[in-house]
Amino acid sequence: MWLLVYIPAVMGILRYRRLSYWRWVGAIFIWQSAAMFLFAAFGSLEEPERDGLIIRAVRQATNDGPMVALVGLAFLIVFWGGIIYFARRLYVDAKSPALAAVMPASKVRKGLEFAALTAVMAWLLYSSINAMNAPSPRGESSDLTVEAIIDREVAAVKAAAPMQIDEVTTMTDARREGRTLILDYRFSPADAVSREQLEEAVRTNLLPQACAEEPLQELLRTGGSARYRYSLLNEEPITLELSAEVCRLVPTPASATVPQKNSSISR
Repeated sequence: MWLLVYIPAVMGILRYRRLSYWRWVGAIFIWQSAAMFLFAAFGSLEEPERDGLIIRAVRQATNDGPMVALVGLAFLIVFWGGIIYFARRLYVDAKSPALAAVMPASKVRKGLEFAALTAVMAWLLYSSINAMNAPSPRGESSDLTVEAIIDREVAAVKAAAPMQIDEVTTMTDARREGRTLILDYRFSPADAVSREQLEEAVRTNLLPQACAEEPLQELLRTGGSARYRYSLLNEEPITLELSAEVCRLVPTPASATVPQKNSSISR
């Protein structure tokens, strides 16, 4: 993409040596730099540092939903429209007879300016490619398979289980079934709470909280799923199924409200 700046800049050194021409070369450079800074789309949810500021915000706000593609399409239309406009202005300036006078320069000076320009553009190109291919600061977890991610979480849970989550919830076990992580919890309410109340609390409180957790997001991004099972006395467990599609439709987590006095439900 930096060739969009390099080619007219070379022409400015070798032929169109005047301020009016270089004004539009500078405009293209600023346009290109702003596009990279705001709309670069080389990243992902797990590697947001590769994205521009606006694409990063849209990707995170929509959980990498279709809005990212729509914003990207709008950007391409606006970006190339700007490039065409600047190219047209360069052409008009180059052909204008009223601007035929150029600043004189020797061949040696032109050669030095050309070499300096080439070095700067080579550095910009190298930096851009290096930034796209640099290892993620988040480590190598994104390279793990779905099964490896689940096995890692299962091992961590089994090493800590049984683990008290809050006053009424205990994590008891974890296992893998294919590409699904299954987490078992025991729920022990101090007060009488109906199953319907607990199911509603799971849907409205625990679902948004679970979808917002980074370990689960990593699993879902790689194509896995999760199943949360909450056992309540002798009744059938309350099950919460999570997938990337389910979490994409979940609103931003809110503070949990638990249907019983002095207790809460949390994962």
